[in-house]
Amino acid sequence: MAAGGFWKLSKLVQNPVRAGQYRAIAIRTVDSLTNRYMATGDAVSEGRMLVHATLHKPAGLGVDESMILGDYYYLKLLLEILNEGRAVGRGPL
Repeated sequence: MAAGGFWKLSKLVQNPVRAGQYRAIAIRTVDSLTNRYMATGDAVSEGRMLVHATLHKPAGLGVDESMILGDYYYLKLLLEILNEGRAVGRGPL
């Protein structure tokens, strides 16, 4: 969700340097999620996308699990990045 926020900020700010910084943060975050938290093995067959999420650690709720909300926002941002690349004729970024 944070990566999506930085992506949106990159579209809203007037300063091109700041926009580039926000964009880079969003893309680095997506890269990290993809490389470090993408589901493999049984998690994939169970329909999970990202693993090791936590809902509420102090209460012991949803610790080290997958959360559909995280999967949704991750996929939503990936599609936005890919669609932007296609719109400007660059292909995927």
